Amino acid sequence: MRFRALFVIARNSTFTYKGKAVDVRTVAKDLGVRYVLEGSIRRAANRIRVTAQLIDALTGNHIWAEKYDRVLEDIFAVQEEVTRAITSAIAPHVETSEAARVRAVRPGKLSAYEIAMRAWAAAQSGFNEADRESRDEAIRFARQALEIDPRCGVALRTLAFAQWQHIYFSTAASTAEASKEGIDAATRAIAIDYGDHVAHNYKGTLLYLSGQHDAGLADVRRAHELNPNDFFALAGLGFFEAMSGDPQKGIEYVTNAVRLSPRDPLRYLPLNYLGWAHFAGRQYGKGAESALRSIDEAPKMPAPHLCLVVNWAGVGEINRASAEFKALR
Repeated sequence: MRFRALFVIARNSTFTYKGKAVDVRTVAKDLGVRYVLEGSIRRAANRIRVTAQLIDALTGNHIWAEKYDRVLEDIFAVQEEVTRAITSAIAPHVETSEAARVRAVRPGKLSAYEIAMRAWAAAQSGFNEADRESRDEAIRFARQALEIDPRCGVALRTLAFAQWQHIYFSTAASTAEASKEGIDAATRAIAIDYGDHVAHNYKGTLLYLSGQHDAGLADVRRAHELNPNDFFALAGLGFFEAMSGDPQKGIEYVTNAVRLSPRDPLRYLPLNYLGWAHFAGRQYGKGAESALRSIDEAPKMPAPHLCLVVNWAGVGEINRASAEFKALR
């Protein structure tokens, strides 16, 4: 599954609970895990319904739940599809839950990893809310974690993510310095673990923004190869493919990313990328539609508003484009 937020117990161990009414807290204690995914499968003729729910075993709280209805033609294909869908859905919920848990711990008792998780939460807030103070806080926490443990992968990835945001939102005191620190942090994370697809993704994005398009696209492609289930990496790849001259491939990738994690809290991002991919393919009406969907889910994000401006202009709706540009400013 390749998500670093997930630690998966071998099926031979988990199958020992199959068909038994066992308290989820007992399962978690026996297996040494905090989160438990449980579910069921029902079949009627050639159709199946898979239900799944993610539980915080210490509190008993349900973090996420979903059901999947599928036609059972190729059992292995269905198994692969549902596994990918569930994995892609629960990974961000585990990360969000862990970040919330760490915020409740007193600062004096935090390890490098816990400080790094605080940094990651601040970086996500900085991006979702387009908030400069949050991304500055993320950088401070990440640097603090690295002082304790220079090989902390979460801190290095967060540093790259936050500095990319400063460049993306044009809030960097020095674009050159932000780019250098971000690329250096991602490069260090990759040196520690070459299979770190998140580090490859941010390194590629930073390289692309710095004008090194071929090198950046290569790293973003590598991120997707390392974890094809990460909708964020797939959406980013689609955007860069579209901007690099292949809008149809970009549209395909980003559309698949939206389908891969339809309820992801960051879904507005691939919707925005889809708007830009349609713009690159001169499909301005579809681009405006995607931008509006992205704005609906994240009104504070500037990028979808800009995407809407250029797509309205593309279809000749100059008055709409002008009004949206004023709102954007």
